[in-house]
Amino acid sequence: MDEQDTRMTLKTQVAATPPAVDGGYDGQPHLPPPAGELPLLGLFAVGFGILGIFTLAPVFAPLSLILGLIAIFIGQIGLGAVAGSLGETSALLILAGGAFLIAKRVITWHIPVAMLGALAALSGLFHLIDPTHYPGPALHLLSGAAMLGAFFIATDLVTSPVTPAGQVVFGVGCGVLVFVIRTWAAYPEGVAFAVLLMNGCTPLIDHYIRPRVYGRTRKGAPLTYGDER
Repeated sequence: MDEQDTRMTLKTQVAATPPAVDGGYDGQPHLPPPAGELPLLGLFAVGFGILGIFTLAPVFAPLSLILGLIAIFIGQIGLGAVAGSLGETSALLILAGGAFLIAKRVITWHIPVAMLGALAALSGLFHLIDPTHYPGPALHLLSGAAMLGAFFIATDLVTSPVTPAGQVVFGVGCGVLVFVIRTWAAYPEGVAFAVLLMNGCTPLIDHYIRPRVYGRTRKGAPLTYGDER
């Protein structure tokens, strides 16, 4: 059973009963990977960052002639020919993996598109206001853990909302928080913080954005013949 079918089978239950205190499918409050990462990041900020650094430049060296022209249009940051933490150095490969998950219906498009769209919109707006101070959308989307977070972290079934509309709200919140943390907070990366903060908002989202109960209107009234509201 894929994610879409799983969500559909739970819609009636979610609409008919109050959501779990901690939200999600089984009441798990937060996604474990970033929840474990952030304490380490706070306690061992320097060492924790150094351990994850590596570069894919030597891998691309034999193909430099072929990839040279492509890099002009896409840039080294998209191809992964730059130093970075594991899972953050090739946005194009991560995007391809995310597209594969969507095509196989393992995840839906709502959270990734909403998160990346909100991040691109905010970064683009502030870049237009002051290009010398605020990086453009390309840097925000292709660097750091934006792609990885949008497709492989924020889409966790347990800690994200169960309805498509709720997933859009969740994704937009993640994108906005990523931009805010990257721009004005103490850390240059904010994906883990953003996802954990929005995990805490999942119960609230599921409480206010519920699917329509089968056989009833969205206001709860029984459907009559020919009524498709």
